[in-house]
Amino acid sequence: MSAPRFFRLGTLLCFLLPSCQPEDQAALGGKTMGTTWSLQIARPLTTGERGKLQQRLTSELDSIERVFSTWNPDSAISRFNESKSTETIPVTWPLAQVLASALDLSRQTEGAFDPTMGPLIELWGFGSGGRRTEPPTPDEISTALSKCGADKLTVTLNPPTLRKAIPDLEVNPSALVEGYAADQLRHLLKSSGYEGWLLEIGGDILADGLSPDGRPWRVGIQTPGAALNDSFSDLPLSNQALATSGTYRQRFEHGGRIYSHLIDPKTGWPIETKLVSVSVVSPSCMKADAFATALMILGRQRGEPLAQRQGLRVFWIEEN
Repeated sequence: MSAPRFFRLGTLLCFLLPSCQPEDQAALGGKTMGTTWSLQIARPLTTGERGKLQQRLTSELDSIERVFSTWNPDSAISRFNESKSTETIPVTWPLAQVLASALDLSRQTEGAFDPTMGPLIELWGFGSGGRRTEPPTPDEISTALSKCGADKLTVTLNPPTLRKAIPDLEVNPSALVEGYAADQLRHLLKSSGYEGWLLEIGGDILADGLSPDGRPWRVGIQTPGAALNDSFSDLPLSNQALATSGTYRQRFEHGGRIYSHLIDPKTGWPIETKLVSVSVVSPSCMKADAFATALMILGRQRGEPLAQRQGLRVFWIEEN
């Protein structure tokens, strides 16, 4: 019996059971959207099959990046953000579809998830403009906050269009795009006849069917700040997604205070919480992605009733 094989998944740790032999599965992967992706398939692939599947998955991810990358000035979302028009603008179907879902998720999370936080994300140094070492001024935060608001964005699907209520509104659905990408690759894999696989994109995980040993895939939620193989909790995952949001990765310190990348849409300031991370299990990876972020912002006291209403399985990790 071989030793367990470990795969670092952003804020997560995913490990396969020791009974899974290397020859029992195929592995693919690469880079996308400023992060990495990997796919474990429960059955072996021929060299030709592996190459074709790698190409198809890479092509799909490249297509998604051309629409949603806020780092690419030529992407569909960057062109919309650059425009100062408040007229209705035709956009691609995927962009309208994701932003319509984002607005729906904003309503479901009482505004804790907001896809229009672009100006605040940039102001706090967590966007494409580069990091900062000290917080912005209250006036700068107030100005950026006035440029945000999910209620200032209108989305229609037929035909796909967007409209800003104010010229400076920007959309940044980065908190759910990796989950959306995972859901899209699921459709590609299923339509191509692949069953039994574990997909990871930037720390978001989507599991289909069973692992090579005939059991659900086992995924570990890493203890924040601990060693690579230190799992806070491990769980079986099959036909479900797992996404984690936390305060311990993207942040900076100034004056003895920690400022994380998780910004409260109501105040414009990074959250202050005892929560270190929130992990959400859901059939939809995009939904798990968005709710992990929203529940971090809401906190456990307000977040638990929402998670119960949504039927979500949630793992809360708090500081001692």
